[in-house]
Amino acid sequence: MQEKPRQPEFEDRVFSDENGNKYQGVMVHNAADYDLEQGYLSTYYSFKDGKIDGERAIEYPDGLEETWKDGKFVRVRALPLAQREEAVL
Repeated sequence: MQEKPRQPEFEDRVFSDENGNKYQGVMVHNAADYDLEQGYLSTYYSFKDGKIDGERAIEYPDGLEETWKDGKFVRVRALPLAQREEAVL
């Protein structure tokens, strides 16, 4: 399994909107995938004070979850297939 983040460019980065407000909470990024019934895949990002942060800070559609702390990558884990299938239903 990977020992590095998929998006290393996120380390120590502070995310904010066009008004300078730092991101807080969970944001969803949808990417088109027309092979799927719903037509997209979702990746979830958790923010605290503009930085990626949380036990499940980044959740990828393939079942990988990354843990980040204050903008630093900590670890990655894979969700069991049964949990991934439940999330889709």
